[in-house]
Amino acid sequence: MVSTIKLGHNAESMTGNDSQMTPEDRLRDNISGLIDLCRDIIVDAEKKGFTTINVGLVDIASATLSQWNATNLIGDFIKNSHIYWEQIRCRDEEFFQSNLAIIFANVPLIDMPVVARLFHAVDPKSGELLVPLDDREAVWDFLTAMVKICIRYIHDERKPCIHKVGEKYQAFYQRKFFPDVKLEYHAKQWEIKLSFQ
Repeated sequence: MVSTIKLGHNAESMTGNDSQMTPEDRLRDNISGLIDLCRDIIVDAEKKGFTTINVGLVDIASATLSQWNATNLIGDFIKNSHIYWEQIRCRDEEFFQSNLAIIFANVPLIDMPVVARLFHAVDPKSGELLVPLDDREAVWDFLTAMVKICIRYIHDERKPCIHKVGEKYQAFYQRKFFPDVKLEYHAKQWEIKLSFQ
């Protein structure tokens, strides 16, 4: 069962340049939607006998998310996730087991390693994966939206501009911001056009 995102948006629509919301707030809203989806997945898993995650703690994390510093949240997400963006783009299932807990290490109260194991757990009655395909795809959609938000955010924070050199114009950044992120590579891989002004 795919969770209905409480904000009335799907994850992909949260990547746009909504003038009403900052990238930091869009990322926080996507994390909130992902937490809500995970809560629904956990409740469904409990019904099938997988009871190692405390839903009450997930509810507390969801309720307190608005209190978190949005700038720190996006910075932590970039720092912890950028080396996994290619795995996210490829929707590499091993990512869940190995790295989901790493990129959300700063999300309090939720035992992310246990959530990660949930994605590989099998329903003892049916023998099928406990987390159905549509829910898995919804998780990927949230992660995809978050990465796209971060790519645009890094680009904007690097202060892109155009400089005239002789008779030619050159695009460059005025600021180093997350210099380890290979922004041009990721923008190309994720098909994101970065504009310089």
